[in-house]
Amino acid sequence: MKTKLLLALFAFVLIATTPALAQDTGNPDSLVVLTSVPDLAGNDSIFIVEVYVYHDQNTLSGFSSGFSWENDNLHLDSTRISPAGVSAFAGNWILYPNNSIDSANARQAFACVGFWFLNGSMLPASADKQLMVSYYFTLSSWSALDTIAIDTFNYTDGVELGFQDSVSGEYLPVWAGGDFPIYVLDPTDASGGIDGNLPTSYSLAQNYPNPFNPGTMIEFAMPVAGEYTLTVYNVLGQVVREFREHAGAGYHSVEFDASEYSSGVYFYKLSVNNFTETKKMMLVK
Repeated sequence: MKTKLLLALFAFVLIATTPALAQDTGNPDSLVVLTSVPDLAGNDSIFIVEVYVYHDQNTLSGFSSGFSWENDNLHLDSTRISPAGVSAFAGNWILYPNNSIDSANARQAFACVGFWFLNGSMLPASADKQLMVSYYFTLSSWSALDTIAIDTFNYTDGVELGFQDSVSGEYLPVWAGGDFPIYVLDPTDASGGIDGNLPTSYSLAQNYPNPFNPGTMIEFAMPVAGEYTLTVYNVLGQVVREFREHAGAGYHSVEFDASEYSSGVYFYKLSVNNFTETKKMMLVK
């Protein structure tokens, strides 16, 4: 049985007008999607979707894309922005409709939008595809007769998929092999794509950007599902913000908006199952 995965594009809100077809003079720029192969053995398997950008000339200042899925047994648990994505666009990302993973699951649609705005270095050109975001799903029920269809979806307030670079302006990426490409990648493939691995231990990353004003992203890893608490304290030990949620195994990101707080040192502590770790961050206004 061949796993069938249909990938298509939906409109999103980054590009304000329909992009032109013109590209740079290098190889055709493209958005590449790789997926893991679902475990045919049964339930509660992990399904991963990775979104890559390919552009070999100029500097990419933004891109927008998105996808919807049609299998009710597929549940989006978490996302992980790659180091290249963090460096290029800092915290300027849209990963879910209404910025909510619950909304993504309710609509069975996810976004992948990164853009440069004041911070970040933009995305330099590369001869290789560059990973932007990984999406981690749980597949609660699966058999040899099942398929996962990820199909076209349009936001009513959105416009077309597009890239934007420092020279060509806004333009459409192209798809090698047709308008609706099919990519199925085995997790053990040696080509450097999806590795299929979830984190093997708990960890709390340094927030980015840091120092920050006014928003910053806090990323952490959970090897198993559980309820986490992420607490932000001021230097007096007072709680200024607390995030509490049940999350699946994988990599998770939380955005902390400090618009209402004064400059200074803050601490954030992750508590999940029997794991606790605290780190320091700096708000500079």
